[in-house]
Amino acid sequence: MILAAAERVIDGRGDLQEVRRLKSKLDAHGLRTEELRIAPPRMPWNEPLPPSYLRGATAPLQAIEIARSLFGSDRADASLLCGTDRLRSDYTPEDRRRLMRVFEGGQTHLEGYARLAEKFIESIGISRRFFLA
Repeated sequence: MILAAAERVIDGRGDLQEVRRLKSKLDAHGLRTEELRIAPPRMPWNEPLPPSYLRGATAPLQAIEIARSLFGSDRADASLLCGTDRLRSDYTPEDRRRLMRVFEGGQTHLEGYARLAEKFIESIGISRRFFLA
């Protein structure tokens, strides 16, 4: 598996020209390309996603596993993961907080990741300082 292009657009800064160019080259060579998309926050967390959509901060890791499966079963020659992060520019601070409260008790993903990291640090016996270094 090869990462051929990676770009990002955050709050209107950046572009995806290199990824678009790569997609055009893949199409021109007749390669079977599976496009995966990162779901925007406005897609309700507790509802099923449309096909080829992935959710959350783990979407890139999921995309790698999906691509590996597609390549291993000869269903695709290439895979693209696309998404746009407009969390700060398209949503008010209150909307962002509301959209991120997806767990029981109103906890957010960030709180979940922090708790998971603390348990990981504890389980392998390293210091928080070492983990953050």
